[in-house]
Amino acid sequence: MARTEVEDRPDEAQDRQRVRVRIISIVVAAALVVTAAIVLTRHHPPARSTQAFCTRMAASKDLGKILAAGDASQIADAVHRFDQAAQVAPPAIEAQARVLATYADGLSRAVTRATEAKAGLRQALAAQQNQLPAVNTAGGSLDAFVAANCHLRLGTTAADTVPSVPTTSG
Repeated sequence: MARTEVEDRPDEAQDRQRVRVRIISIVVAAALVVTAAIVLTRHHPPARSTQAFCTRMAASKDLGKILAAGDASQIADAVHRFDQAAQVAPPAIEAQARVLATYADGLSRAVTRATEAKAGLRQALAAQQNQLPAVNTAGGSLDAFVAANCHLRLGTTAADTVPSVPTTSG
């Protein structure tokens, strides 16, 4: 039995519909692949290297002085810059950079929470006294690494970063 032209038209319409669906599916799949590639390449952790660390340390080399000055408005920014350096610290100094970043972040948070900067510094220092031996050790190691590899001088031991808070006499 031979097909007529009228019977062939529904098949052609179905074929065209299938082709359209396939084309749309391919376009959607391609768009998903491109989107996934963009998302995956944007959210990669920073590479750890001495060069990246030294570059970021140059921007945060005054952290010790800023912490010692006790200016709450400058502390948060300085701590953020140091934390960025700690994120790219090479394995040789990564642990020490994290100790110092954690200590500085604790001071920053305490000062931010305090209603009066001087009281905040006292509270922060009192709460973090148990960290001072580790901070001094990490600071000494970090100072030596930065001096040897970045050619910068830092003041990162606790004695350099402990804010001077005047006592009130009453």
